[in-house]
Amino acid sequence: MRKYRCEILCFSFCLAVFFCIPNVSAGQKQKSIYYASSLKKVGVEIEQYYDNCKPEEISLPVEALIKNLFRYADAEVVLSDAKDCDVILKIKITGNAEGIYYYPGGNLYTGVYLAGKLSLESQKFPVIDKKFETHIDNPSLTEITYRPIKPCQAPFSRAFYSSDSFVSKLFEIIQYMYGIDPLISALKDKNADVQNLAIKALADIGKPAVKNLIAALSNEDLGIKRGCIEALGKIGDNNALEPLMLTLKDEDTGIRLKAVKALGSLGDKRAVEPLIAALNDKNNIVKRKAAEMLGEIGDPRAIEPLLAVLKDKDTGVQYYAKESLAKIKGKYSERKLSKNEG
Repeated sequence: MRKYRCEILCFSFCLAVFFCIPNVSAGQKQKSIYYASSLKKVGVEIEQYYDNCKPEEISLPVEALIKNLFRYADAEVVLSDAKDCDVILKIKITGNAEGIYYYPGGNLYTGVYLAGKLSLESQKFPVIDKKFETHIDNPSLTEITYRPIKPCQAPFSRAFYSSDSFVSKLFEIIQYMYGIDPLISALKDKNADVQNLAIKALADIGKPAVKNLIAALSNEDLGIKRGCIEALGKIGDNNALEPLMLTLKDEDTGIRLKAVKALGSLGDKRAVEPLIAALNDKNNIVKRKAAEMLGEIGDPRAIEPLLAVLKDKDTGVQYYAKESLAKIKGKYSERKLSKNEG
């Protein structure tokens, strides 16, 4: 009897654990959404240290960039007194200019090491830390486009905007606080580096970002539309197929070009017919990309249309059509051979 009771107790305990764990995670998810709407005042504390340089000599746009990106979340950034803020973001950046002797150019500071940490602190959630570390090697003499004879002239800005450095980590912080929409809004930023890093951040989120990205395709801002198309292409979710196909009819050449590339990246055979139609686009660059993407998908339905554009006036279209025909025929022959062998 005692053994039977013990078994019942153990079974009851396991059920409790099984059902309680999902409820906790669901509650945490709701809290983070609630906090996002209340985090409207962000206090920022910045520490910068560079070997052989003063921060003002390097002029990295740390403060301006933080204000700019949080603006997309409708949040106010306070740099002086952060006591009354909803959350505090502490930033530490260290850097070092790396010099090397070039013959006959002399000693030039063409390398950079940049590292740091972004810490988000609030009573509403645990501390969130995002660390970054970037190293730019000294290039060869033939690759040097300017002469950085002082440490402060080293390529700190390039490291600052690199794919896994400060700006990328700041996007991760903002996405944690406010969700995906501020990242989509950042696609219209005037700074091309910010746009590209926003696209990367959205692509890194993956499938959870697809719904928001598809919805943003109707945005009137060309920068947002182009960025969303590119991010959807990088994610590679087939749910984006039909919305991307609709953008092939856009009046903007850049939109159509991004759409063709994204459809090719998906690799879905349902994109073949729209890409065949894009071979007749009024823009030669779009036509070239359509010819190239048809080769990437490798569907034999594209053979006849590609043969037809071998006579196109644009030599670039002819080139990509020829390359794609070779790819498709190669894939088609391999399939045929494998069937015969089977």
